[in-house]
Amino acid sequence: MVVVYAIFLLLHLGLTVYFYLTGTDSAFLNYFYNVLITFFVLAPFVQGFFYNKKYPELKPIIIPLQVSNLLFATALYIWFYYNVTGSNIPYPSLADLFFLLYYPINLISLYFLARQTKIKWTAGFVINTFFVFFILAGISTVFLSNQSIDFSDPLLIITLNLIYPILDALLVAFGLSILRSQRNFGYRYLFYYLFGYVFLGFADIIFAYQTSAGTYWNGNIADLLYATAHMFIALGTYFLPTIAVKTEQS
Repeated sequence: MVVVYAIFLLLHLGLTVYFYLTGTDSAFLNYFYNVLITFFVLAPFVQGFFYNKKYPELKPIIIPLQVSNLLFATALYIWFYYNVTGSNIPYPSLADLFFLLYYPINLISLYFLARQTKIKWTAGFVINTFFVFFILAGISTVFLSNQSIDFSDPLLIITLNLIYPILDALLVAFGLSILRSQRNFGYRYLFYYLFGYVFLGFADIIFAYQTSAGTYWNGNIADLLYATAHMFIALGTYFLPTIAVKTEQS
């Protein structure tokens, strides 16, 4: 499976380079790029069915992950529909509703991941999480406010351009706190989740910057980062049974 993920990531990279070198920015293949990303998004959804049956103790982690990834994939399909049927993509759109729902449900999965790995919810854990969150959210907000946000835009557009990176910062902060609390190197797969959330944050920042500047097009560096982010999250899910094995041994 890891080899398959690597091949698909190379496909994404190759398409991104091709689009850049040829200047292709509005062909069907550009629009289909978003559908290609769903390979990584739906991989944990499909794999979750096998893991839920074999490792029932992981269901509280896997089921919210499946739901959140299905929502993200639905948003990408809506984005693809807008691209191939209309000249102007509405923003905000119905896709944003599904994108936004991805975050709270994914946080539920992380919460049960923390419980399964026996995280102690100490004051230090909570303070550390919020400290990292506020630092990351502050950096992204200041950067976007100074570099790309047009405050003459409708309030909802401004809010969305800022809220996505802030929600990414929350995922990164929570994931980092969980990882730092682990003393067993057998949980190293958690690095994949953390890398995925970091790449997702960069993707949303670049997307917000480019959409505000009017320079975004399907298949550019932002979409490559989305693909990379979800590849790492899919890898983290692939190695998720490590939890069950380590729990039995402890």
